[in-house]
Amino acid sequence: MAILQESGAKQLLFLRALHLFGRSLWRADTVLDQADVSLIHASIRWNGKSWLLFDHSRNGTFVDQKVVVPNGSVEISEGKTIHFGSDRRRSWTVINLDPPRPLLLPLDSLHQPISLRELHFLPSVDEPEVMIFLDDGGQWLWEDDTGIYELRDGDVLTLGRHSWRYINGMSAEETVELDVGLAREPAKVLFCFDVSQNEEHVELRIQTGRGEAVLGERSHHYSILTLARQRLFDAQRGFDVRSQGWLATEHLAEMLRLEPKHLNMQLHRARHQISTALPAERCWERFIERRRGELRFGDFSFQIMRGSRLEARFDPLQTVPG
Repeated sequence: MAILQESGAKQLLFLRALHLFGRSLWRADTVLDQADVSLIHASIRWNGKSWLLFDHSRNGTFVDQKVVVPNGSVEISEGKTIHFGSDRRRSWTVINLDPPRPLLLPLDSLHQPISLRELHFLPSVDEPEVMIFLDDGGQWLWEDDTGIYELRDGDVLTLGRHSWRYINGMSAEETVELDVGLAREPAKVLFCFDVSQNEEHVELRIQTGRGEAVLGERSHHYSILTLARQRLFDAQRGFDVRSQGWLATEHLAEMLRLEPKHLNMQLHRARHQISTALPAERCWERFIERRRGELRFGDFSFQIMRGSRLEARFDPLQTVPG
């Protein structure tokens, strides 16, 4: 994401794909309180290759003291200084010209901005409480232990004592391209649980049309296994596909003798492990489904081996599981 630095306060300004400057409190992304500045004085836009500065004013937009052609545009480059109208004391220096990206801007000065790239965990990968991810339709989502929520430009997100503002810096054209890239038919996926006879050890393998990922033994695999068994149990009782497998988060935590917060962290760690092992698949996004206060194993096939015996095989497309 492109960055400008203000001359006086030295504050950093992160540019949206279309960033408006002017006096308008309602339309401008960066509000300028100078008397000779227009309501919408200028804009900076990403054209897919570079950043362009457009003038829309009556009193001029300047780059390195040179006026931009009225109602014209100029490509900006790093190190250039921009000011609007006659006041040269308030100016911005271009310090970065990266393409636009969705961003979490901290509302305090103690943390760095977070550039979002498909999957992110807060406060960290090691201690995940929240997952932020991009769905198949190009929509950014926030998932915590209460559910999944769409992120809208300007939303303030809070975790503990820290807050961020979500900035959807991507252009409409990039979003369309992203939608096309994500709209691919997923490979057939099979979750294979290998459970010891005494249930103290659970290993997980995931088979796809592209190969197999061996994820080994992790504590969070037993949580996934429990959800898979609930899905199977409901299917065997004749529940319809939409109703199968749902468990209240607090009830599942009690079954596993975990705190709900710890359970949530386990499931996020599972997603991180799967996304790392299978970067070409998007099964990490959908293998655990949530609705308010409840969760379940998603619409994926699985088999459970207990010791050397096949305990069950499940296919969500079959009316009666095997």
